Amino acid sequence: MIDIKKELKDFQEFKKNYIFKQNEIEEINGKKYCKGEPLINEEGETIGDCDKWINVGYKNKGPYAKVLSNLFPYDFKFRDKTLKSIESFFQGIKFKDINMQNLVFTYSGLDANRIKACNNYDWKETGTLYFQGKEINRYSKEYDDLVDELYISANTKSII
Repeated sequence: MIDIKKELKDFQEFKKNYIFKQNEIEEINGKKYCKGEPLINEEGETIGDCDKWINVGYKNKGPYAKVLSNLFPYDFKFRDKTLKSIESFFQGIKFKDINMQNLVFTYSGLDANRIKACNNYDWKETGTLYFQGKEINRYSKEYDDLVDELYISANTKSII
């Protein structure tokens, strides 16, 4: 059994010490490259990944780009809830009503993303999101911890 609290503590320590360095994008003859690899293929589609980098996106070409996207559909357990994708969480927490939130958690990928059209609540105005009836400030450590725990739960694959 995975100890989520220990994993969360270890991850937060890693984040505290991590220094991100953006890879440079260069343009050569009107085409964009990252570390010498093209970002766009001959058909004009974005290349999702290569041996040197990954450009996460559900519509990108490449074996890892889709899997790392919030839209990638897979089931995992998070705080006794079964989620169908990371995206279902991020769309669900925009709903104050617990029943609606739980319903959104059952959607995966693009379906979860599209549900935002059914909600006229603009969390950006208030900075308030909800998880199972509790208000959470989007700009708080509590929110950051919740999201860290979400990704750890998905990554450790608390599979049902």
